[in-house]
Amino acid sequence: MVKRPVHESDVPWQTWYAGTHTEIRGRALSDVGVIAKIGFGLLELPPGSSTEPGHWHSREEEHVYALSGSATLHLGDESLALRAGSYVCFPAGQAVPHHLHNDGSVTFRYIIVGERLAGLPDAGAPHRRVHLARRQHALVDLAGEAARHQRLVLVEQEGV
Repeated sequence: MVKRPVHESDVPWQTWYAGTHTEIRGRALSDVGVIAKIGFGLLELPPGSSTEPGHWHSREEEHVYALSGSATLHLGDESLALRAGSYVCFPAGQAVPHHLHNDGSVTFRYIIVGERLAGLPDAGAPHRRVHLARRQHALVDLAGEAARHQRLVLVEQEGV
């Protein structure tokens, strides 16, 4: 199948965790037609929402570029301001948990780009090796602890 240009308005919004403090909306622009090797999404984080829990990726690189609004990036023990034009890369294997929090009064709109490695399960199953930060900042490897942390694996399946 030949990938053709797509306009964001032609891609339906998906909403995850509606009505909770982790509500997020997104459009998977790269997945129109056929799922792409590199994920490219347009995301919106409403005021008061966050992308918790903090997490990091052992095998996939992730990039965030801020389009409008503002958010706080929690990167390990640091809190860093993001605003339109801000960019951050989370290299694969950088064992520092990250998550975003919109503590402003307007929606934080941003682009997220991330690798999808060949040979991993289909998009409907856990497809990333994601590590979630616990409150004590100990890291949990979801792939190795799936049976003990079934709830956390479900979070990964829903798009963390």
